[in-house]
Amino acid sequence: MIGILAGATDPDADIADAPGAAFRLVFSNPAFGDAGDAAERLATLARIPAPRGFARISLRGAPAAVGVCAIDGEWAGIMGMRTVPAFRRQGFGRRVFRALAHHAAGLGATRGYLQVEQENAAAVALYRSEGFEAAYLYRYWVKP
Repeated sequence: MIGILAGATDPDADIADAPGAAFRLVFSNPAFGDAGDAAERLATLARIPAPRGFARISLRGAPAAVGVCAIDGEWAGIMGMRTVPAFRRQGFGRRVFRALAHHAAGLGATRGYLQVEQENAAAVALYRSEGFEAAYLYRYWVKP
C-alpha cells in the first residue's frame, strides 16, 4: 500500500534510532510467532540505515504497540507494526502509524509504503483510513 504521509505528534510515542528493550519486548511477544523468527526480524530491522525510527507507545508503563520507519528521500517505509493482543482495538496501532508518518515527514519524506496481508482486515482498514491504497498484490510461496 502507498499513500501521502500526514501523521501527527503523539505525546506518548517514543521514537528512537534503535530498538530499545521495550520495543524488543513487544516485537518478541509469543503472539507474533516463535522467538527465533522474532530475533531474525529484529536483527534485520536493526540494519536499516539512518534515517529511521523505532516507535513505541506504552500504557501505564506497559509497552502496548511498536512500529518502524525507514526514510529514503521522499519515501518512507513503515513496517514492523505490532500491537500486544491485550491492547488491540484501542487505537494504539493508529497512533504508532501516525507518529511514524509524522517522524518521517519531519525528515523530508512525503510518501509512504508498507506491506500488509490482505487477510488482515483490521490493518488494511486502518491504512486505508489513513489515505493509503493498494499499489499491487503479490504472493508468498511456502513448502506444504
